[in-house]
Amino acid sequence: MKSSWPIWTAFLACLAIAVAAMVWLTRETIQLEQLRRLDRAEIELARREAELQERISSALWRMDSLLTPLISQEASRSFDVYQPFQPSPGSKFALIETKNDGTANELSLENFAPSPLLTQPNEYVLLHFQIDTAGNWNSPQVPNGQFESQATACGVMPETVRKNAATLKELQSDCQFRDILFNCPVERLPAVKLPNAPWQQSQAVEDFVNSNLSANRTVIQSTPQQAQTESTPPNRESSGQQNQLQSAGQFQKNPLVSEQRNRNAQRGNQDLDNRSKASQTYALNAFADSLLSKSGIETAAIGVMRPFWLNDHLLLARRVDISGATIVQGCWLNWDRLKTHLIAETADVIEQAELRAITAESQPHTGRILATVPVELVVDPASITAIRLSDASEKSRTNLSGSQLAIWGAWISLTLAALASAFMLGSVMRLSERRAAFVSAVSHELRSPLTTFQLYSEMLADNIASPTQQIEYAQTLKAESRRLGNLVENVLQYARLEKGRAFRTYEQLIIGDFLTAVEPRLRDRTTQTGLELAVEASPDIRAIAIKSDPEGIERVLFNLVDNACKYARTASDRRVVLAVQRCSDQLQLSVRDFGPGIVGKQRRQLFQAFCKSDQDAANTAPGVGLGLALSQRIAKSLNGQLRFEPTERGARFVLDLPIHL
Repeated sequence: MKSSWPIWTAFLACLAIAVAAMVWLTRETIQLEQLRRLDRAEIELARREAELQERISSALWRMDSLLTPLISQEASRSFDVYQPFQPSPGSKFALIETKNDGTANELSLENFAPSPLLTQPNEYVLLHFQIDTAGNWNSPQVPNGQFESQATACGVMPETVRKNAATLKELQSDCQFRDILFNCPVERLPAVKLPNAPWQQSQAVEDFVNSNLSANRTVIQSTPQQAQTESTPPNRESSGQQNQLQSAGQFQKNPLVSEQRNRNAQRGNQDLDNRSKASQTYALNAFADSLLSKSGIETAAIGVMRPFWLNDHLLLARRVDISGATIVQGCWLNWDRLKTHLIAETADVIEQAELRAITAESQPHTGRILATVPVELVVDPASITAIRLSDASEKSRTNLSGSQLAIWGAWISLTLAALASAFMLGSVMRLSERRAAFVSAVSHELRSPLTTFQLYSEMLADNIASPTQQIEYAQTLKAESRRLGNLVENVLQYARLEKGRAFRTYEQLIIGDFLTAVEPRLRDRTTQTGLELAVEASPDIRAIAIKSDPEGIERVLFNLVDNACKYARTASDRRVVLAVQRCSDQLQLSVRDFGPGIVGKQRRQLFQAFCKSDQDAANTAPGVGLGLALSQRIAKSLNGQLRFEPTERGARFVLDLPIHL
């Protein structure tokens, strides 16, 4: 069909539109699926952030609980314990000043006791110190002059004193008085006057603690919050992932995630306030307990204690105003030992954590600041349980969602539909081409005998032919009528098989009797073209009996002989051989001619119906290309097979029939 290209063009255009629609649908579905996955990943991230924040909060509470007694104890110490020896109750006290040459002023003290800072050192404190406005440093743990021998008598080892002296010298070289004083708060400890009656002191102390808690007065001033909740991400690890999403253009603000992160931030701020209040409560109680054991605390104006970092040293210091002079008292905390102890105590809550100093340049996370010391808890990114984008994409590769399965199903369905449509369209077009060729061939085949019938019948009717010519014309009309009848019979039989009406009138056949019955018709056909029919069948073969349909077998043999007569009429060997053989349980009936044979493209179209056009019929042997297709179908309906066997010369067709059904 020469005009088939518009049909294929329309089909391809429709297919292109369908594919374009599927591509758009797939892209939109994939984008929606990615957004859903990102939402799920963000929700999972927020959930794990909350879980991580809970663990961090638990670790911070435990660390502050461990640090609070130490800090509160230092904050509640009276100012006089920063001297190596303290006056006993009732003794006159004078401020001890250490000169630059290391000698001390002479004191007239009849009764004095060693300072607890000298005899009871703390493993987490490197050194206690005191500095006056003149820049003179001294330490209760470095007695000198007349107190050095007294310290040895109290059990303090000289090596310890020398080590403390070296520590004091190191601190003095690294820190300046003005820098330490700058970091000391100007707030004073709450003033209280205890009643003289002992039974009234406990109630007075309780009222003192409650009143100062309600007034938010502090004994320890922690580091001010330097982080702002609104501008600081919940954690740096999740912020990095959000930036990765934003840079990829895939981040969508999820209200649930934002709400969860806001709750995490609020919880962190509230947690810091609660820890600060707990520390202040403990410090006020410790300070109140010191009131019961100390008298005369009102003789000096003691400032609030504050921890801070100075030149990588963690100091805990306060200012004290006494007798018109200002001094700084404090201690140098052993941060290395403290850090090791704190991390070890919280290793079961959070692993691979680190404590980092908070300085003026730091921007710590509010929810990770210790309430007792200016330190931030830093979590190693490798230990964070937050979901990773690579984990989400790996999960998406292993687990297909419902929308993905639907898209795959749609693509597979579209592919199958396109293939089926193309196959059906091609089949219909090929069938249409074969039918057109059949119509052309049939028209050509009918035109020739009809023309002969018309011409010869007119000549016979007008009696213009001689008697000899009349006999010749009659023979010609007879042959043409047989050819036309055979053509019509083949078409009718093919239509019958197309409708599923196969040959089913089986009967018992003796091969010899069957050959005797069909041989005259076959020989008559070969005689018409000047060929000779040769039947080859041994007596044993002729005695074989099979159960089949004789009409169907005769139709197949006649079509094969007819084809041999058409194509081998110019052969030098004028034989058409009909041979019958037995092969196992098969009976083989073969028809062979010695014509030009069948080669190339003709072999592929041997058993195709209507494969011959009117041009083919005009240029080759007459016919419509239906005989072999019909014969093959008849053979199948008889539970047999018709096949072509190549030979060196001519063509050979074999009909295989079962001997026993």
